[in-house]
Formats: sequence, C-alpha cells, structure tokens
Amino acid sequence: MAMPSRILDFVTKSKISTKSGLAGRDMYWTYILESLKTGKYYIGSTNNLERRLLEHNRGKNHFSKCGKPWKLIYKKEFSTRKEAIKFEKYLKSLKKRKYLFKITIAG
Repeated sequence: MAMPSRILDFVTKSKISTKSGLAGRDMYWTYILESLKTGKYYIGSTNNLERRLLEHNRGKNHFSKCGKPWKLIYKKEFSTRKEAIKFEKYLKSLKKRKYLFKITIAG
C-alpha cells in the first residue's frame, strides 16, 4: 500500500539540509524511505541525509539494494545522534503501516 502522491509531495517539498541555522552545528535526521519498486519502507538515521539517500539509491546498503529507486517520504531533525537513533528505534517498533502513515502526515 503506497502513500498517496499528494502526501509524498507534501512531505518531500522542504529542502534537505545537514546543518541548522547555527553555524558549524551538525544535525541528525531520522528518515523513512519508500521503495518505488516494491512499496516497502526503510527507516534509518544519519547526519547527512543527501549522502544517505544517494547511497540507498546506488545500492550501497544490503536491504535497500533490492528496492531501488527509493524516495524520501519523511524526515525529522534532531540536535543529537542519540535522539535520532531513539526515534528511529521507536519507528521500527511500530508494526502497522497505518501508524507510520499517521506519523508522516503529522510531521
């Protein structure tokens, strides 16, 4: 069950940035990708969202290699790696797609 395109467009319109407005301060991201090939989701975290999306689409990750191309459908920014990983684990603990869908809509 793929998300409606209007939701995908809404979630992915904002510019991806690896820095906050504070000079020199790294930010961390938890993100959800959707495979345009299989419809499956990938949940991860990183400090460089643009690089990570490129890696997924180049097949650098074992799981994501089979699902490329991938589209970013959700991202959430955190000030620490620990917070990003904690939220990533929370998302992975959700067993039903409807909960992920609600999270991506709520932002």
